[in-house]
Amino acid sequence: MADIGILTKNYKVHLDNAIQSGGSITFCSNIRWVKAADEFSNAKSIELYFVVDGGSGTVDYQGVLNDILLTPIQDTVAADKLLANAPDEDASEGLNSGLVKTLYSVTNVRKLQTSFSQTELLKLSDGKPVSKAYDRAYCVVQSRLQ
Repeated sequence: MADIGILTKNYKVHLDNAIQSGGSITFCSNIRWVKAADEFSNAKSIELYFVVDGGSGTVDYQGVLNDILLTPIQDTVAADKLLANAPDEDASEGLNSGLVKTLYSVTNVRKLQTSFSQTELLKLSDGKPVSKAYDRAYCVVQSRLQ
């Protein structure tokens, strides 16, 4: 496993569905995950820490990033492969309208037995804790292997 992780947020229903399916699931973002893609090209395996969207900044789920595609193009092999594992039509609708800037595939999604505050994660950029108020699409952090 790499020395880095990515803090992001997602919907509880999507994360719970990922656990039930037990396989790979694809999520989308309206932000280009450039730094994450750069790190992924070097690491090939990155821990993902999920905060539930609308929650209180608590990391409740974890998974492993296993693929990432920036600026996906509709009806290409790469995009279609990832979209086949999307939890709903939002990803493909967003791709059609140009809103989706990143597709990323996750495996091994699990609910953590012990949740922790996102402030316990350290940003890779400066080694400082992630702010309690941090609510951007993602943040590259130091890995916290559990």
